[in-house]
Amino acid sequence: MPCLDVDQLKTAKFWKALIVEFLGTLLLVLVGCGSCPGKDIVRISLTFGLSVATIVWVIAHVSGGHINPAITAGFLLTRKFDCIRYF
Repeated sequence: MPCLDVDQLKTAKFWKALIVEFLGTLLLVLVGCGSCPGKDIVRISLTFGLSVATIVWVIAHVSGGHINPAITAGFLLTRKFDCIRYF
């Protein structure tokens, strides 16, 4: 996959994927961090795990579901994605 295909910036598919990734990350932060005021480690872990699984399941068909920056970094290292989409 080309890493610097600037023509992708002009497509509606790119902007749709960008907006969906933003909303997915926003939901992850709001829901996950919203569970943190309590000190129950199990609740926090389950909230983050289930929210990641649900959000990726919902948005993966649009943008690939890289809501976690660590996943994007892993894909960057293995060159498994089109990097212009994620920067």
